[in-house]
Amino acid sequence: YPHCWRCKTALIYYARDSWYIRMSSLKDKLVKENEGINWEPAYIKEGRFGEWLKDIKDWAISRERYWGTPLPVWTCDKCEKREVLGSIEDLKSKAKKSNNKYFVMRHGEAENNIGDVISTSFESNAHLTEKDREQVKESAEGLKDKNIDLIISSPILRAKETTGIIVNTLGMDKDSVIFNDSLREMVLPDYEGKTWKEYHTEFPNVVDHFYKTREGNESWNDIKKRTMELLHELEEKYEGKNILLSTHGGPCWLAIAGTEGLNSQEALDMIHNFNYLKNAEVRELDYTPIPHNENYELDLHKPFIDEVKLVCDCGGNLKREKEVMDVWLDSGTMPFSQDHYPFENKDLIEKGGGYPADFISEAIDQTRGWFYTLHAVGILMGKGKAYKNVICLGHLLDANGKKMSKSLGNIVDPISMMDKYGVDTLRLWMYSVNQPGEPKSFDEKTVSELHSKVFNLLYNVLAFYELYRDKGVESSMEKVESKNILDQWIVSRLNELLNTTTNNLDVYKLLEPVRALREFMDDLS
Repeated sequence: YPHCWRCKTALIYYARDSWYIRMSSLKDKLVKENEGINWEPAYIKEGRFGEWLKDIKDWAISRERYWGTPLPVWTCDKCEKREVLGSIEDLKSKAKKSNNKYFVMRHGEAENNIGDVISTSFESNAHLTEKDREQVKESAEGLKDKNIDLIISSPILRAKETTGIIVNTLGMDKDSVIFNDSLREMVLPDYEGKTWKEYHTEFPNVVDHFYKTREGNESWNDIKKRTMELLHELEEKYEGKNILLSTHGGPCWLAIAGTEGLNSQEALDMIHNFNYLKNAEVRELDYTPIPHNENYELDLHKPFIDEVKLVCDCGGNLKREKEVMDVWLDSGTMPFSQDHYPFENKDLIEKGGGYPADFISEAIDQTRGWFYTLHAVGILMGKGKAYKNVICLGHLLDANGKKMSKSLGNIVDPISMMDKYGVDTLRLWMYSVNQPGEPKSFDEKTVSELHSKVFNLLYNVLAFYELYRDKGVESSMEKVESKNILDQWIVSRLNELLNTTTNNLDVYKLLEPVRALREFMDDLS
């Protein structure tokens, strides 16, 4: 009867519906591409891996879990059509929209801007400068063809004055203006009347300070959240309206960042790249509801992916299938997803810039894990094998040949072994005890023996050399050729070692060159 290998609890099997990729239809391609892979050990190619491919099963890619990549399949509740969405743009194209258009405008230059003075309270009496009243009017002229229906304005004086000029220039009714505290300037009572330079000395524009401020004051993230919450309210309340947000530099910047789903670093990069709105500047917001976390940063995981309402072409509601995807599918897509292919870096995949990989190494259980999923996704993508050479490692066992396990108490701490014998000794043991693909029974005695026979021997050779070294010969640029038969022999042995090592490493064989190196140390001593 089946039991859990870890806690020994009896298991109950249930038949569950699942989503599959029909890998059985690709069997011939999978087998053919494997022919061009150099496997070490060689028998894995036609053995454990080859046999798996020849008897390939369809791949169950869905899991009934919370965490993981959401299955990107939506079904219409009306016509039952299925949609597979493969990008953020796909999501946006299906998102339920109000058909509102949004514009953000930073107020004109005010008296506090000239001295870089912080003026954020509702009692602020900083007026627009005469020069920038004209600039605001000019910007408002550019809005005449935008058919603005509604203006949502910050209630702070410089923004109210800016809004008044826009209303007069566009000939709008004053009832079309709504003052909303969500668009006010950053709340900084502790810094009122000080300069922005003084504020940024304490809170520079770095990621750590994006969320951090003094109690009773606002952070950049606080502004982003209130600005985006307002946009969501407008989206629910109005339909088909052209809406202008008349506000300050911070809310303008963070409305753009929130609309694009930028994280704190990406939002700060806008400032560092001089993408901050100038006084009286207007920009259109490309606003579409996207999955986001509590900080309005793009997040395509659950539950956020399911909070965005999507609409089918027939007018029905699209509902995502509840499952998440097999994490091994994520792992298999690594060569593509790590470079954001196909949205970026196409040359890395399509012009041989990084695909297939020259070399990969993992344990033998990955022949039906990562090695397989990499191979499978490469074939599914029509790009062929994912790697050219692979070293498949055997498992590390205890001295009696049993699997190491915490529950059995036979775990060996690698750090303590490194501290005791040195990391190079441990590495040499791994490389020289047997072929890479064979299991290795770890016995501390054999490591100690190796340290004595190889490294102590090498240190003795070095000590002997240090005793008799001729620095005059060492500094000579001329090649020294000895007629002594022992000298000629050891140089010949060195060249033989170089040849053996190069030829074996070129085909990813490790045991032969490492053992040759040990034999050479004996001869050298």
